[in-house]
Amino acid sequence: MGGAAVVSGTALLDRRRYGARMSTSPQPPTAQPNARKRQALIAGGAAVAVLAIAVGAYEAGRAGSDPEAPAAATTPAPRYTKVGIGYLCENTNASAVGDDGRTYNCVYAQGRATWQLPTPSPSPSPSSTPATPTTKPAPPPPPPPPTIDDGTWTVGIDFPPGTYRVTAQVSADCYWAITKSGSNGENIIANDIPGGGRPTVVLRKGQDFETNDCGTWEKRK
Repeated sequence: MGGAAVVSGTALLDRRRYGARMSTSPQPPTAQPNARKRQALIAGGAAVAVLAIAVGAYEAGRAGSDPEAPAAATTPAPRYTKVGIGYLCENTNASAVGDDGRTYNCVYAQGRATWQLPTPSPSPSPSSTPATPTTKPAPPPPPPPPTIDDGTWTVGIDFPPGTYRVTAQVSADCYWAITKSGSNGENIIANDIPGGGRPTVVLRKGQDFETNDCGTWEKRK
């Protein structure tokens, strides 16, 4: 009994010192189940909302970066419409008809594509074509030599000057004479009645030549 009174006196002394905050016997904390449940529900809802936002953002990014996702088909308008020498083009190796009616090819060279005329095909080399042998035409036959028949003739007008000889044996009636031109046969330079054989005469310009029954005379040189 004496010990319990001492304890009670100490407890009263402490109660006076600290006021109503002290209690003679400790009390267990009061549980609040409804508040904890509300906090858990709020936290769970926030987590679900964040997850939904993350999933939506992932799907949107995947659809934008997926190379297999169908894209809207668009046909770009051609940038270059002029077809001619030096004008820019887009499709290399393409062909088009220019304003001048000629066909041009789109050729890429020196860092850009331009319209150019097709390169003509090379002509076959001369070695691939068999050579045709060339033959020189035969020279024409020489003209027949001048001849003199019976009569009186002027050298240089009726026949050229030169050496003449009969083509066959003469008869005994053969007579020939060389006279000066313009003398009417009176200025005799040479004459003969050979009586046979094949006589030869030299006739010069400015002379007349008379021949009777001697046959044909032919120029020798």
